[in-house]
Amino acid sequence: MHTLGGVIYDSKRDEMVVVSHPGHMIPGRFTNVVKHLWGKIQRHPTWTYRLSDGKWAALPCKAVSFFPHSAAYDSDRGVVLGYRPDGVFELGGEPREWEKVAGRGPFGWHNNCAYDAKHKTLTVFGTNTNSNEMLVYRPASGKYGKMPTPGLRPPPEQHTPMAFDPRIGRTVLVIDRTLAPKDATAQQRRAAKRQAEVWLYDLGKDAWQQVPTATLPFGCGMNFNMEYDPHHKVLLLVTGGYGKATAVWALRVEPDAIQPAARKGTP
Repeated sequence: MHTLGGVIYDSKRDEMVVVSHPGHMIPGRFTNVVKHLWGKIQRHPTWTYRLSDGKWAALPCKAVSFFPHSAAYDSDRGVVLGYRPDGVFELGGEPREWEKVAGRGPFGWHNNCAYDAKHKTLTVFGTNTNSNEMLVYRPASGKYGKMPTPGLRPPPEQHTPMAFDPRIGRTVLVIDRTLAPKDATAQQRRAAKRQAEVWLYDLGKDAWQQVPTATLPFGCGMNFNMEYDPHHKVLLLVTGGYGKATAVWALRVEPDAIQPAARKGTP
């Protein structure tokens, strides 16, 4: 099932951290294929996958599930940060434990987040009712809130691929746009073609910029994971869809291609 922003790479430990659980497998919700097993599950732990030997392990701490929310790796402090509507959580220490570090936030579910290493913040985008606002949490102060972001913004969306690119100092988002007229009915919008646009967010300027040459001829929907590859210095987007093979797309945005962000108008 889709994991949205619930799979994180911990570079300090060289392991993958899974902070989600199969919430859509609850019997009677969408399927009953695991009905005979569901009652035997005692807990949904935070899982780790060690890349050096390919071994899975369940952390013994009390888990916090970020299905269908999001989490990101704080590379400066070596901890995992996660956002849910009831607050911001942090996984750290030895042995690792989850701790709530900030109170209730304004976004619901179907969001994604990224750690902005340039500004040492957690940035959160999207909600189940669609949004093009950016929520920022600052670990140093424990404060967070929506950015005002005057001027240009991407289309409002939810469950959006998102990662920070340290080469350009921007958070990169791949945002679906529905190609339907403004007066289209809900049924027409669901049937309309989609495309995935690449947008850059500069936290220092609180400004957006689109990269038109990187638009993909399909929508990513909820089937994706996007991470920055520091070895090849590219963003890798893993995506697919119902009846479609999984594919990996690589994106490199050159610093000299970034133009000053527009300050007027909205798309």
